Amino acid sequence: MATWQADFVVLVGPPGLPANYRELVGGFLPPARSWSTDLEVWGIDDGDRIDIPTDGSSELFARFDLREWRPVLYDQFLAFICAVGGRLQAESGVEIPLTAEAFRRSLSESDAARFVTGPRGYLDGLASKPTPLPEEP
Repeated sequence: MATWQADFVVLVGPPGLPANYRELVGGFLPPARSWSTDLEVWGIDDGDRIDIPTDGSSELFARFDLREWRPVLYDQFLAFICAVGGRLQAESGVEIPLTAEAFRRSLSESDAARFVTGPRGYLDGLASKPTPLPEEP
């Protein structure tokens, strides 16, 4: 993950993704080459992207490039989640309501947003945080 990307998990319940999920995702991100036969990738690696496991997993992975604000893309992504009957979680595991306002707030409050709005301050903040020491065995 690049520092300018915000990560999310989409949880899809039974019966899983609908047969037309490729058409739905392809409506807002282009298909990309995957490094694994067990994973479909849409979008670009250092930009906006969705990873869809082909092993029947109920978790999809989404990543958004916040160097440019794309509200239309975010709306299309939310429409996709609703169409597949999914739920959205921040990388931290916090559930995000499927509303434009809630998703945009999650994006704008992410570490990625803090980085793109002030890279130097963000990195200085990381440097000033103490690194926890490993526990002794």
